[in-house]
Amino acid sequence: MISSGCKINLGLQITGRRPDGYHELRTVFYPLDHPRDELEFEKLAVPGLEIVCDDPEIRPEKNTIFRAWQAFGAFCRPNFGIRATLRKGIPKEAGLGGGSGDAAAFLLWLNEACGQPLDAARLNEAALFAGADVPFFLTPRPSLASGAGEFTEPVRFMGEGLFILLVCPPFGVSTAWAFARYDELREKTSPENCLTNIFDKDKGNSLSCAALKNCLADCGLQNDLEAAVFPRYPELAEIKNALLRLGALAAGMSGSGSSIFGIFADEGAGKQVKEAMRNAGRLYFSAMRNYC
Repeated sequence: MISSGCKINLGLQITGRRPDGYHELRTVFYPLDHPRDELEFEKLAVPGLEIVCDDPEIRPEKNTIFRAWQAFGAFCRPNFGIRATLRKGIPKEAGLGGGSGDAAAFLLWLNEACGQPLDAARLNEAALFAGADVPFFLTPRPSLASGAGEFTEPVRFMGEGLFILLVCPPFGVSTAWAFARYDELREKTSPENCLTNIFDKDKGNSLSCAALKNCLADCGLQNDLEAAVFPRYPELAEIKNALLRLGALAAGMSGSGSSIFGIFADEGAGKQVKEAMRNAGRLYFSAMRNYC
């Protein structure tokens, strides 16, 4: 059994749109251990891939595991078949990258099962074919992401002493819809985003606990997509506002939603907020860590 975690976006800035339709982004990916998906892979005698999922709404041919299989096959065709059993714990359409984490876990397992025919560069190339942020999940750690999310640069992150409360409402938000709606609104307004000021001055891509706290106090984790998503899903704005009202240093939407996170400087206070918001959806509370 293999477990695959997720990520949140600590701020999300849209910097442009490419000719292929994808948007240029700037964001910080931060990995979370929970919620998690569980995967089990079984070798079969007949070549091919069979995907079994406990969520009937997930179509196997549209699954990122299937795309990862196709990507790996472009470099190395396994001489055995695989039954991939996926048990979803990460909500769909929540901005947490659950499908991307699953694809990365499958690629790592498949490469190992085949005797590691792909080196790190080719494995990363296969991951990119499976999805823009799949490469991040090959070695998940806080990273500054750009492009469509495919360019990632690990950052030194000092998060010890801070805590994250993740709220996953019982509904999802379509990523395609969120970006399309953002494009419609962009013609009328040009929101400014101070994500570029998140890092310590003169220390490269280094984010200390003090710098993060200062950035949070200045609302430096703005997500440009909130302006598009919140009017249609006011419940998400209410969750964010509740987190801030109850003492979060900062709160924001992850990716295109629907998950909302709050960051707390006090573990006890964060747990009290978790109890107070128990009816808002699935809740996950965890300590942030140092990544040097």
